[in-house]
Formats: sequence, structure tokens, C-alpha cells
Amino acid sequence: MAYQFLNLDYLELMSGGDQTDRLRLLEMLEKDLSEYPRLMQQTLEAEDWQKLERQAHYFKSTLPFTGYEALIQTHHSVYQNVKDAINRAELPKQLSQVEAFCQAVRAEVQEELGKG
Repeated sequence: MAYQFLNLDYLELMSGGDQTDRLRLLEMLEKDLSEYPRLMQQTLEAEDWQKLERQAHYFKSTLPFTGYEALIQTHHSVYQNVKDAINRAELPKQLSQVEAFCQAVRAEVQEELGKG
């Protein structure tokens, strides 16, 4: 089934056709999509820039599994902004967009998990 936001090509490639690995990757993806936008928002509110950079760095390695370019690119902007202190005033807006994208993708991940 084709999804509006989720593209499983990379996840399928990384699972190598192993259904156990596929399920594990989907579960990891669902958990990260649920937790990391909230964690990054809390860290932003605390203005802990080093911790936010670490969180953003970790999360960017998760995002290719979504296959959703808008999410990947928006999060990359967040990561660069935090890392290089480009325009921190934009971070709340950027993180809100990341969270909205994550919610949309997460719903499709949950649908995919429901098939298994």
C-alpha cells in the first residue's frame, strides 16, 4: 500500500527482507517519532543547546527510515540551526513543523504495524 507520507523503501532495504528486523525497525521508528519531537521541544524550552544538538543529531539518523523528504529537510534545518546557532528564534516554528510531520508519519507507521 502506498502511503501519503511514509515511504518504506529504505526500511525494507535495511531489514534485508527479514520480517523480525522489519518489525523491530518499525517499532523503533514509531517510538522515536513519538518521543523525540517532544523531548527536543522540552530541551529547547530549557535552552540546553548542547543537549538539543545531541537529540537532533540522534533523530536525524532515524528520519531516513520514514522516507519523507519534507520531514527530513525540515529537521535538517533544525539541526543546522542548533549546531551553528544560525537563527534560534526560528526554532520553535521549525520544531512545530517537525512535530506535525512526525504525527502524520507516525499514524502511517502505526497503520503498518497494525498489519503485522
